[in-house]
Amino acid sequence: MRHLIVDRIVWLLAAAWLGAVLLFGWAATRQPPDVPLSAERAEPAAGPTGEALFGQHCARCHTLAEAAAELRESPDLEAEAAALREFLRRHYGPSAEGNALIVNHLVESLTR
Repeated sequence: MRHLIVDRIVWLLAAAWLGAVLLFGWAATRQPPDVPLSAERAEPAAGPTGEALFGQHCARCHTLAEAAAELRESPDLEAEAAALREFLRRHYGPSAEGNALIVNHLVESLTR
């Protein structure tokens, strides 16, 4: 009786192993479906703009005119922009690139 159970278990394991090998072979040789790339997937996602970052982090409390007023009134635009970037680093702080985009957006708004 014991040999009969062992024989059945061995045959069951052999059948399971054979099934797994066949399934793997079928999956490995199967061609992937042809999916055309859409325009959204083909192009890399654009990063955030200064306008979008200003709207997300600053516009709740400040208008664009208010935020750009100190830049407009400053005799040294570069020094004021650097001070504003430092303020943003302490106040808002996600990244130096984001802070620079916000400051550039404010400087560009002065020329409009």
